Amino acid sequence: MNSTPLRKTRLLSASILLLIPLALPAQGTGHAKPSPSSEKGWRLDLRAKAITFFIIEDAFFTTVNLGAELRYNSHSLGIDGSYFRWRWEHDDGDDVAMFERYEKRAYLLFDYKFGFLGWGQNQLYFNSYLKTGTYNEWYSRQDYDLSATDSIRTQNRSDGTFNELGAGLGYKRNYKRSRCGYDISANVAKRFSTTDNLTYSTLTESEFEEDAHTSEIVFYMRLNFYFPLTRPGNPEQMTP
Repeated sequence: MNSTPLRKTRLLSASILLLIPLALPAQGTGHAKPSPSSEKGWRLDLRAKAITFFIIEDAFFTTVNLGAELRYNSHSLGIDGSYFRWRWEHDDGDDVAMFERYEKRAYLLFDYKFGFLGWGQNQLYFNSYLKTGTYNEWYSRQDYDLSATDSIRTQNRSDGTFNELGAGLGYKRNYKRSRCGYDISANVAKRFSTTDNLTYSTLTESEFEEDAHTSEIVFYMRLNFYFPLTRPGNPEQMTP
């Protein structure tokens, strides 16, 4: 599996996380002092996103999720249904598309957050999460006269399930009037996978590996937008 797009994605993701604080408006002297949490009471939020983008040339991703988050003071519990897909386009020397490789994950995510530092409408939090879902990898051929090696390669396929347990740090931003906002976190996780792999050695001969078990350390960047479904118990305590 080609790891170059993944390394570049990790570098870009880390850069985005570092740049976010620079984009935030400066806090005036009249704002609240830092505290464990800028919110008090119960609150229920809808959280969601739908994004499609390219990272580098010929590498694209699509991500969609929908879920909810229940907060109480500095603590919150959340659940999401998520879909994530990579698409890599393989070109010839003249930049003509030959075939595409896809990776797709569909999963449920459960997370816990603890806000350890809040000021005004901002909060830093610790995040832990569990993912459980399915994984698929396959190829799609273009109208192109492929070599024998590429023709064999594009018949390969993997299907399976995975569980992922991780933790990290995040930043959350509320917008004062609407109470809508976003949060972003950077996490490190251990992923456990069980896959069925179909691998071709010739155009007609293949090897099937059932229930192959693997584990790996992965980096996970998460972005969510959220919208209030209920007002907090003490809304006046959410304002600077």
